[in-house]
Amino acid sequence: MQGLSGWQNATCERRQANCPQFLNLNLNLNLNLNLNLNLNLNLNLNLNLNLNLNLNLNLNLSKPMQKLLRLARLDLRMILREEMLWFMLFVVPALQFSLALLLLPWLEARFPAMAEYHPLILMLMTLQVVTSIGFVLASMLLDERDEQVLTALRTMPIGVNTFLFYRLSTGTFMAVVFSYCMLSAPGMEGLGAAARLTAAFLFAGAVPITALALAALSGNKVEGLAVYKALSIILILPAGSFFIDSWMQYGLGIIPVYWTLHYVSNILAGKPAAAALLLALITHSLALGGLFYLFKRRVFP
Repeated sequence: MQGLSGWQNATCERRQANCPQFLNLNLNLNLNLNLNLNLNLNLNLNLNLNLNLNLNLNLNLSKPMQKLLRLARLDLRMILREEMLWFMLFVVPALQFSLALLLLPWLEARFPAMAEYHPLILMLMTLQVVTSIGFVLASMLLDERDEQVLTALRTMPIGVNTFLFYRLSTGTFMAVVFSYCMLSAPGMEGLGAAARLTAAFLFAGAVPITALALAALSGNKVEGLAVYKALSIILILPAGSFFIDSWMQYGLGIIPVYWTLHYVSNILAGKPAAAALLLALITHSLALGGLFYLFKRRVFP
């Protein structure tokens, strides 16, 4: 019994002697775990901060785009609300394209004399549609001017210039697509891809010219319709230069469309077209600059 008692005492003493080692080991493990947890927490916090910063930057970069998309939805609602606007923006181009593909060849077969002026007829049909797109944009600007929307834009982050650039560039892009399709119709095979695209942009330049002219010279939509009819006649006048053999035809060169028509005509005839292209760019730029200045003076006196 005494031997057993002595052995138990010795065992207890050894356990007591080893206890500090276990404690130290546990403390070290706990410290290591705490350090790992702290490191993980710090990493997670840094990742979260980086994600939040990236998200905030992305949101800030997308705000202008979100505003433009919101404006696009509002514009589409405005167009669909008025029968004349959606008719001129969607139905008239489709009708003109159908006429160019179906009715015009039939008429030329019945009246062979028309075939000689096939390119000119197609160009005038293209011009009519792009000016109708400009009329739609002008009608929207007149409504917004009457409702003081344009005045309110001066105090908003988007700004008047950005708004006008969005509005006019949207209509111009639509006109480029339509003009390119019209200039790809049968009978215009003499135009290469680059020349056809260049001509499409020149025709589309009539969109901002029409929109700014109507918005600057009209007091309301009724006056705008009258100005649109007068402007349509003015823009068609350069077609008369193809029937004038004297130098007097260059008097019509003050109208930008004159140089657009002759640029396409020269390419189809295999003549040099660089001068007509240069003058078309100059006259379009001067007309846009003058009308933009007049528009801002009328809307923001």
